[in-house]
Amino acid sequence: ASALVEGGYVFRLTVTDDENDTATDEVSVTVHPPTTVNQAPVANATADNLNGPAPLEVNFDASNSTDDSAVRDYIWDFGNGDTSTDISPTYTYTSPGTYQVSLTVTDAENLSDSTEITITVSETDPPNETQGEPEIRLEVNPAQNGTARIVLIDQSSSTYLSEVRLHDYSGRLLKTFEFGHTGDEDYEIPVATLSNGLYYLGLKTNTGDTETLPLVIRQ
Repeated sequence: ASALVEGGYVFRLTVTDDENDTATDEVSVTVHPPTTVNQAPVANATADNLNGPAPLEVNFDASNSTDDSAVRDYIWDFGNGDTSTDISPTYTYTSPGTYQVSLTVTDAENLSDSTEITITVSETDPPNETQGEPEIRLEVNPAQNGTARIVLIDQSSSTYLSEVRLHDYSGRLLKTFEFGHTGDEDYEIPVATLSNGLYYLGLKTNTGDTETLPLVIRQ
């Protein structure tokens, strides 16, 4: 019977005695599809930056997590109380420290699995004066008139500010500003819609130099 495929079967037994008298009986058997036992998902977490100076932006990815049907929920804990339910979140750590990041995945039948990644954030690297890097500063802080003005000092004619990333106090990326080579030393960021508080500007030049500046908003 173990070789039977799914379906209905009738088994008939006929017996005959030594006087050729016979008797017959039947039994019906239904073979159902094999029962599939749900398996727990397997969590798989990766990060593109495991260590570096603050502010450290990390791109996390859980897309390689697997399940015998489908993963229903993804829950990231970034090790400091902040969480995300995205499959591939981006998070910026603004404070030095060691963070134990956990990923928990859950399937439709509430079976789950977890894994962890360690992120190490060091102090912000001090500027290296011997490399001739341009000095980057905020002209006025707190910002005035709804505008944060960034100034490059002592930069070469080919050096310019290419990108500014605005983060809130917790490190969450709010907006990215991109600039081209205009020859100006001043760059303006609109901040009129921001609430009062402390923010961070992640600055990058076209030559790869980076700087992080605190920005105070006091409207």
